Amino acid sequence: MDLVTEFRNLINESEEEMKKEFDNDIDRSYEDDEDADYDADYDDDEEYDESTTNMIVSETIQDLLFLQKQSHIWHLQTGSYAEHTALGEFYEKLEGCVDSLAEGFMGTAGKLKVSAKSYQFGNYEKYEAISILKNKLTQLNILFNRTSDNSVLNGKISAISELFASTLYKLKELK
Repeated sequence: MDLVTEFRNLINESEEEMKKEFDNDIDRSYEDDEDADYDADYDDDEEYDESTTNMIVSETIQDLLFLQKQSHIWHLQTGSYAEHTALGEFYEKLEGCVDSLAEGFMGTAGKLKVSAKSYQFGNYEKYEAISILKNKLTQLNILFNRTSDNSVLNGKISAISELFASTLYKLKELK
């Protein structure tokens, strides 16, 4: 299975599987062994052509743009002040970070290519939102490794990953 298909499969995990994983491992850090096992599937020495990496970066940008709008909806729906504040900060900062990533990508790798992928908004459920954010953080960590030769993209991806990690902490720990 190619890298693009793996990314799409990871994105399309069912909500039930994500909730089940979260319920079973609620205290597990996003850097735990399961994420490391997934990352190990992509050997850093393995060659991927530039067009595949560019397609993955383009699709990640598209996914992040959707997630920015989805998190804004979650921010408006939550009944918890701590979650409302965490999600508000997340969606506000994510927009600028994604714009910066997209511009950095276009400045170093060429035009952004949009896929025909469809998206569906969902209502806020804390465990589902945390699972989605953890899932995307895992993908960002993999993408960080795949773009290690591009310091511009690597820096932008790192900043987005930090935002995800901070938001996950706030959603899980702050009341």
